[in-house]
Amino acid sequence: MFSEFSITVKNQVLPVRLGEPEHLSEEPALLLNFGADRITNLETHACDIPVRAFLAAGHRVASFDLPCHGERKMAAWPQEIEGFCENFVAGTDVFADFVDEGKAVIDRLIQDGLAKPGRIFISGTSRGGYCAFRLGAADTRITAIAGYAPVTDWRALNEFETIKNQSKVAELSLVEYAQTLAGRPIWFAIGNCDNRVGTDCALRFAEALVKFESRKQLSSRLRFHVTSDIGHTLSDFWRQKGAEFLLDMVTNKKREIISSL
Repeated sequence: MFSEFSITVKNQVLPVRLGEPEHLSEEPALLLNFGADRITNLETHACDIPVRAFLAAGHRVASFDLPCHGERKMAAWPQEIEGFCENFVAGTDVFADFVDEGKAVIDRLIQDGLAKPGRIFISGTSRGGYCAFRLGAADTRITAIAGYAPVTDWRALNEFETIKNQSKVAELSLVEYAQTLAGRPIWFAIGNCDNRVGTDCALRFAEALVKFESRKQLSSRLRFHVTSDIGHTLSDFWRQKGAEFLLDMVTNKKREIISSL
């Protein structure tokens, strides 16, 4: 069911993990899913809930290690979110790098006949949710985005405490990408007291999306849920709801294609 291939992005080899369904749909879509390393992203509960939903519906899934995660950990550097921050301080924008990597992966999957523009979907958990929104904002070949308790502003995280007052850190907030994302099919949910990534930050992001949709007189396809989950958690129920939203968009996109013929 799972296999791997590698691509080279900016002179670095990036392993990509691909999941194929047992029975492929006649019009297969592709889900990119992120949370940490590529195994966690595709095969570890509960991060894999949208993955399993897409595979069961006959669609492909893919992922790769986030910067500073999995095989991309560097012994001389702090790892994971601390690594994000240390790289940023050193002048390397790992989030911009992730976007470039994501685009390159999509290019390769399309080239190999494993994905089609407009039938590509993306989801992510926490830090992976932030990355999913960033890639979704940068690549219109991605149709819809789902975020599970996503980071929306790095200033809320303890790891960024020492640099949170820098303007460049403020510019990382997803509010800065709301105008680009406005009107796109977006689903995200967060607990009502998530002090890890900030329920208040998520609310500001949702508010910004609605503001730009109103300003542009766009029909909103935003679905934002504040849940009763405690702390930085999100129940399987809500993760499944996010997966269902994306699968509904798969069906809707197919209808749009048929109606245009």
